Amino acid sequence: MVRLLNILLAVWLTGMFASGSASAAFREIDLGVLSPGSAAGLFGVFPFGVESTDIYEFDISGAPTDTVAASAVSLLTLNPPSPAQPTFDLTLELLEWNPVTSTFDAIIGTTVTGAAVVTTADLAPATGGGNSNNRHYELTVVGMPEGVGMATYGGSIAVVAVPEASMVLLVMTGLIAVGFLGRRRLAPGSV
Repeated sequence: MVRLLNILLAVWLTGMFASGSASAAFREIDLGVLSPGSAAGLFGVFPFGVESTDIYEFDISGAPTDTVAASAVSLLTLNPPSPAQPTFDLTLELLEWNPVTSTFDAIIGTTVTGAAVVTTADLAPATGGGNSNNRHYELTVVGMPEGVGMATYGGSIAVVAVPEASMVLLVMTGLIAVGFLGRRRLAPGSV
């Protein structure tokens, strides 16, 4: 297994050097249009000793406000194996296209760093932007693993509709009514 990992790493690094991007690994991945209830997988392989960035580009359709949640976990496969450091730090950040400045701006409160990270934000449906796939939102995953072997991460991004206030009120009213009827049945002398 270790030999296979070394061969895969060598092939990947050869491609990096041949493309001239060995000093800074950078990938853009188009996730398309995400709607409430949809999810997409995240996966990447980072070279050792190089800060690498994967950019996941997407648009959102659907409800007036959607909650977008992204998570990722890092994993190191070291050669020789070492139980001391099985992970490396990843930084996740959500960005939104700003048509006024023609740049992507970080969404406040969505930058997180760690070996296992989760970030969320309530975002409005939007399409069109300034990246290569003309998407409105970006999720960046940045990491710089140290050691010799293979560094990978995996995770997901999901979109969930935020319920409207009237729906929350309707559910609360229903729960109160069920509670009232249940209490009435338990009262002595009620049939």
